[in-house]
Amino acid sequence: MLRSLRSTREFQKMAFALLSSTRTLMCSLVILFVVIYVFGILFCQAVTDYKSREDADFNTASELILYFGTLPKSLMTLFMVVTSGVSWHVAFTPLLDMDLLYGALFILYVTIVFFGVMNVVTSVFVESAVMSAQHYKELIIQ
Repeated sequence: MLRSLRSTREFQKMAFALLSSTRTLMCSLVILFVVIYVFGILFCQAVTDYKSREDADFNTASELILYFGTLPKSLMTLFMVVTSGVSWHVAFTPLLDMDLLYGALFILYVTIVFFGVMNVVTSVFVESAVMSAQHYKELIIQ
């Protein structure tokens, strides 16, 4: 009986921390979406320009259209790259074949999201959860 009471308190504490952190989580998701959206527009426009060129390679253009042909595809590809849904090398290779600049921009995107946005999101979310747990302790004491 005592163990189930202790695990119930832990569950309540975790649920309170998650509920208290939802605002922080939503703000973090908005920042992540803005970064993905900016790079998605950039890559989608580059693919549109590339496929209209006369000297465009058919195989490269086909792969680019598959991953970056429309804005929703571009956004989904970039999201899947940062969440391990698609290997970033699979999406990177056709961009590199298109132009070295877009390959470099893709590496910049991966670097910004992995090392910048995700680490900041994680640290802010953990800090918010710790603060809400402290607030939960104060509520229990009262």
